[in-house]
Amino acid sequence: MITDVNVWLSRWPTRRLPLDDTPQLVATLRSLHITDAWCASLDGLLHRDLRSVNRRTVAECQQHGPGLLRPVAVINPALPGWQADLEDCQQLEIQILRLMPGWHGYDLSSPHFRQLLQSAQQARMLVQICLRLEDPRIQHTLLQIPDIDASPLLAPEITSTGCPLMLLNALASTTPDVAARLAANAGIGFDIAMLEGLAGLERLTTTLPGNRIHYGSYSPVFAPHAASLKLQESQLPAPLQTLITRDNSTELLRSL
Repeated sequence: MITDVNVWLSRWPTRRLPLDDTPQLVATLRSLHITDAWCASLDGLLHRDLRSVNRRTVAECQQHGPGLLRPVAVINPALPGWQADLEDCQQLEIQILRLMPGWHGYDLSSPHFRQLLQSAQQARMLVQICLRLEDPRIQHTLLQIPDIDASPLLAPEITSTGCPLMLLNALASTTPDVAARLAANAGIGFDIAMLEGLAGLERLTTTLPGNRIHYGSYSPVFAPHAASLKLQESQLPAPLQTLITRDNSTELLRSL
């Protein structure tokens, strides 16, 4: 039983992906023993009508993966009316928000972002923040999106909101020192999708507490088998592996 906290539906804006068809993605996730996949839509990268995007996500999850696909809403606090989008998420009983600040034109010191965190905390929602969605070396010439600096999350005005946070695709662009401070001082979690190197999980557990690490594959942008292989090639004690693959995410949702 594995929870994958970093899954996407629909299509990447500039190319087709091998598993961007939802039934095929669902079949692959099931084959890898994924039992809870947190899914947002790639339409949220460039679409402005995010209410429709999120409603399609809910419908897609219900149609193709009931009991497996958990809908995650995309919110853009830089857009006017994002509060109405958040209220719609509450009506849809969505517990998780996913932010793409690089694609949506703001950073983590933005007042819009702080306002969203306060609203999410009041609504008892978990916020996932994507620091990177594509390696800068392969980005389309018209879509050059810089990595997002996570260090503003250490500011007291952010930590004081009390909103639970998780960083996605952060390990490729955040230094181990900053990541350790974010985990220790702000209680922020990290997924493993962009963790690289042999025995990467073993090395990661020397710098981050085990209860701040989450299994995330970044499917279908990354092959979902890659995250599974990271587990297989790292020698982790069984209790720690269970924390990473299931218990940490379960506890986060239970705390909302």
